[in-house]
Amino acid sequence: MEHWLISFRCKNSERAQLWDNLRNEILTNNLCTTSTFTIDQQFKSGSLDSLVSLADDLSKLDHQLEATIRKIERQYTDLEPNPKLTISISNRGNSQELTPSSYLSDFHWDISKYPPSKSLSEITAMIDERLKKLDEDMKKENTEHIEMRNTVSQITKRESGGLLNRDLNDLLVPGICNAEDFFNTEYLKTLLVVIPKKEVEQWLTTYEFLSPRVVPQSTKQFNIEEKDGNTLWRVVILKIGESEFLVNAKKNRWAVREFEFNPEKNLEEKKVNEKQKMNFNNKQKVLIELCKSVFSELFIALTHLKAIRIYTESILRYSLPPQYFSIVVTPKDGQQKRILNGLTNKFLNPGEKTSMYCSKEESEDGEDFFPFVFLRMPKY
Repeated sequence: MEHWLISFRCKNSERAQLWDNLRNEILTNNLCTTSTFTIDQQFKSGSLDSLVSLADDLSKLDHQLEATIRKIERQYTDLEPNPKLTISISNRGNSQELTPSSYLSDFHWDISKYPPSKSLSEITAMIDERLKKLDEDMKKENTEHIEMRNTVSQITKRESGGLLNRDLNDLLVPGICNAEDFFNTEYLKTLLVVIPKKEVEQWLTTYEFLSPRVVPQSTKQFNIEEKDGNTLWRVVILKIGESEFLVNAKKNRWAVREFEFNPEKNLEEKKVNEKQKMNFNNKQKVLIELCKSVFSELFIALTHLKAIRIYTESILRYSLPPQYFSIVVTPKDGQQKRILNGLTNKFLNPGEKTSMYCSKEESEDGEDFFPFVFLRMPKY
């Protein structure tokens, strides 16, 4: 849902009349929902030259904030099956969760977060600093999350793959094999070979010739057969013939797997793997909560930044002292153009034509241009 922040030149004494006229003539209920966007604070704005410079900085920071919030929103929706983006606010010790739309329609400047006693440049710097800090926190948590996810992904792959890449410790358990099936001495070594079922006969007639150091009649099949049709065989070989055996097995496209039969060690590895999975799940929960809290804080910061932009651009457009009226408009689908045309016609300056103005979708430079201050809030 898209929201617009709009300010019109207006004396304080004329606000109520303008608001009634707008809702009756243009911003009717069948086209949009509306609310006032109240900025009661008097800011330390400085000279007009400083406001021109500040307007540039505000625009750049606005884009950075929106991009970061959008990134966090995507990450949150990727992590949480039923995402619910809310804005957390505290009022006299009472915590409240609002939708972005509700927060925007009932916006009040938070003097505890952004004291109006500071200059607009200082408040902008505070928002910029907070953005960088929270973005850095998110990047750190996200990096750790990705590393843990990759580790767990490898564990899952080893636990659920076929004989070519699955962890054989999950398959070669007591009952399928025992210590006597493996010969590993100073001179002997046991190798495990993955053989496609259709090539078993070929294996049985050729394995002893893959190296003259293969122990005759030493092959044995373990009672494991995967859905992909692979089977698992043991062969005993003199260690000095291992390299030659590996080369010739590879020529036949038979995969040789390393394996050590050690139930106690395997049990310990399983415990480690389970702990890594649990740690990953906990990390994911932490990241989800961080996404929610950072989204909330940055949305609040963005709304305050938009308020500063409304204030600054209204002064630059309508001059001092600040005399303007600002509102929030949430157009219904398909009604955007009709509303903007109506507002443009109403606020045209003498001698101007409607064709002078257009939305960013129609503009060559991709910028909104209207006879009033017009800002967009992201869709959430």
